[in-house]
Amino acid sequence: AELANESAMQAAAVVPDGYAEVDLAGVRRVVLWEAVSAQQPFAQVLSKLLAYERAVATGTALFRDPALLFLFVLESRARLERLRRVIEGLAIAARVEVIAADEVGDAAAVADRLGGADAIFRPCR
Repeated sequence: AELANESAMQAAAVVPDGYAEVDLAGVRRVVLWEAVSAQQPFAQVLSKLLAYERAVATGTALFRDPALLFLFVLESRARLERLRRVIEGLAIAARVEVIAADEVGDAAAVADRLGGADAIFRPCR
């Protein structure tokens, strides 16, 4: 609910499920993450992904910042692979990471996926 009140989110008409930060060699990168259940319609996931792409193209400074990352956490590995194929064709592909829900419990592993072995992942909200 707090993220919905952020002006950047309101301007982009998109509200992430969460916000985290990754520190890589002292450089902070913001991560907006989405938790995708196996029951969530795939069209809804695609809609959110495309909203992020529009926000990067036309949104506020937060979204235009090339250091901003997007993390989609999926329960279903089959849907994870399907989403990866869609992401490949997007302008924001290099800024989107897709990960299985069972991998999220290890913050060090998530940080490694997002920024390398020296990264520190901190979920904020």
